[in-house]
Amino acid sequence: MPLLPRRYARELALKTLYQADVSAARLPDVLTTMMEQARRVGMNPAEQALRSTSTDLQKCRAALGKEATARFRTVLKQIDGEVEQCRASLGAICEAVVASRPTMSAQGGASHGQDMLSEALSRVDMRLHAASGYGMVGGECLRVAVVAGVEQASSLFGRYLPLAAEVSILLGQIVNGIAADPARPDALITRFARGWDMRRQSAVDRNILRLGSYELLAMSDIPAAVTLNEAVELAKKYGSEDSSRFVNGVLAAIAGHLGRISADAPADATGMEAS
Repeated sequence: MPLLPRRYARELALKTLYQADVSAARLPDVLTTMMEQARRVGMNPAEQALRSTSTDLQKCRAALGKEATARFRTVLKQIDGEVEQCRASLGAICEAVVASRPTMSAQGGASHGQDMLSEALSRVDMRLHAASGYGMVGGECLRVAVVAGVEQASSLFGRYLPLAAEVSILLGQIVNGIAADPARPDALITRFARGWDMRRQSAVDRNILRLGSYELLAMSDIPAAVTLNEAVELAKKYGSEDSSRFVNGVLAAIAGHLGRISADAPADATGMEAS
């Protein structure tokens, strides 16, 4: 799980640019696939909690053994169906929030998901209350398992969906921005990567430079020092031994040309990425 959503967004943006570059695929098409990875940030923790709930429900049945009556098995199946429906509903909310063109806000999606889980718990409680009138054994075991799991899922969804939305917003801004006008960052790279034609650059270096150049050109709310620092970190992680120095030098020259940093500033990138 990424601790810094914006850093993770840049990693996904780099992977999107790289895949489109080496496969000649359209950037928007690759972005659609990559957005699913952003979506998992919001969905995976809650989904895992609900999967664990289903496992715990089956453990309740196993603990009862022969005492698991037909009534118990029927109610267990109904409750398990509620849990599966919760997973499906959260997934739909996540798709609406974490997308290139979201149809729901992160705050609205988190609130909607938590309300839906609360309603599911109410329905489960009603089923258990009704079944208790038939003398069903093991109802409390089911109640404890489902309440603990669904409440955990609700807390996790409320925490991680906004992070996933933050990832998707920056990812979409970078990739869609470059797709709309790829010539602008490429022209700057060609001008300032002296002696290194873009065709001679590795695909990783070339696309880190595209990412960084686009940020410097179009995203003035991000400090240039942060852009350089994050590009260097990507180069260290995905590039060759010389990638970080090369990327830093080219982007520092571009930043100076654009007036984003002092023209006589040191080439070393500094600054911390904000979450």
